[in-house]
Amino acid sequence: MQSKWTLLYEYSKDLFDMEVDRFKRLDDKANNQLRFTYVLLTIYIALLKILIFDDIHHIDIFILILVLLSFISLFSAWLFYFLSLKLTTVPKLPLTDNVLTLFKEKEIATVEFALHGSIKKAIDKYDEIIFKKAKNLRYGYNSTILSVMLIMITTGFILYNYLEKNQINFKKELEMNDTKTEENNNSQVNSSSSQENQPEFDVSIPDIQYATEGYDEVNTTKYRELLEEAEANKSK
Repeated sequence: MQSKWTLLYEYSKDLFDMEVDRFKRLDDKANNQLRFTYVLLTIYIALLKILIFDDIHHIDIFILILVLLSFISLFSAWLFYFLSLKLTTVPKLPLTDNVLTLFKEKEIATVEFALHGSIKKAIDKYDEIIFKKAKNLRYGYNSTILSVMLIMITTGFILYNYLEKNQINFKKELEMNDTKTEENNNSQVNSSSSQENQPEFDVSIPDIQYATEGYDEVNTTKYRELLEEAEANKSK
């Protein structure tokens, strides 16, 4: 039959194993959140490139404040996750000469009760460590949520300003194109009209003819001769 001291030892050992598992799970969560923070940091660097390097002369003070706040919250989240993952001295169950002496000299019930005391101290120490780690994780979660909100708002404002600026530039380009088209049409009309209205100044001037007020025998004879010559050329 299992004694109550054996049950106490096994119960304490199970609680110790649960605390070790909690410690590992918190480390895994902090590690995953730290990777997510790196992703947000990449987005933040892209926002800085668009805001500062690409549009430094048209920077909006409101967007600048949002970017600074998002940087502070993002850095705070990274710091809390890093503090949660920092190297920590954790307790472990003893395996020393004193334990061996305890097993040699004492009864099993005394040994189990003594080991229960060591496990209890280890569990208490794990509780302190896990509490600090969980607190840093909670602060990191809150900072991450705040940084995500600020980055989304900042991205929306940058996108809105970008579209608005491009729309204004597009309207200006349309107006400039319309103006250039109208000027080209006017210039073409002016050039064509100027070419049609202006004469060729080096043209040969026809000689004048003389006629009497009555029947001109000479001109009539010449006209008949030209007609006869034309008809003869046609018949050939």
